[in-house]
Amino acid sequence: MLDWVKKIKEAAQTADARLTEGKIMERRKKIALELSELVIYCRPVPFDEEKIGTERVCYRDMSSFPETKAEKYVNKQKGKKFLHYNRRQLSRIYPKGQRLDSSNYDPMPMWICGSQLVALNFQTPDKPMQMNQALFHSGGRCGYVLQPNCMRDDVFDPFDKCSVRASEPVNICIEILGARHLPKNGRGIVCPFVEVEICGAEYDNAKTKTEFV
Repeated sequence: MLDWVKKIKEAAQTADARLTEGKIMERRKKIALELSELVIYCRPVPFDEEKIGTERVCYRDMSSFPETKAEKYVNKQKGKKFLHYNRRQLSRIYPKGQRLDSSNYDPMPMWICGSQLVALNFQTPDKPMQMNQALFHSGGRCGYVLQPNCMRDDVFDPFDKCSVRASEPVNICIEILGARHLPKNGRGIVCPFVEVEICGAEYDNAKTKTEFV
């Protein structure tokens, strides 16, 4: 019994010592302890295009791309190759430094090419942020959405419509019932309408609007 109590005290003292050491390190390096503990899950590495599809890759490796660099890979020429990269490794996309107004880029090309972390300026409520909120709303707002089966198919090409011919089409019917509290611009006449847009791959976009009232 005494040995058992002794071991508990030793474990408690060790835990307290580690906690104190972590707080000292946090103050010295100005790094949140909770974030530094996540380093064991991902290892930041430079992006090497030649390693894509080889045995030299590691699932823990993550490369970061400013949007300008990512745009060189999310296109018809290299989109499928970048998708294959994201099946084995992690990519993080972030806004370019020139966005001094905190505007956002279109995240859709990065998403359809499999990028797992597509960072946006959350302080700007623009269309890209609306798309981000809509996408992750489907996952219960948990911050994670599983890729559809077609994206995990070897023949899928995010820029080739023929690669999704086997997918079951989805029909969406939307009925506009009404609107309230519409602002009026001075003495002008209000002619409101509702615009609905589906955002997806280049071959899967649609936009329509109601008649003016």
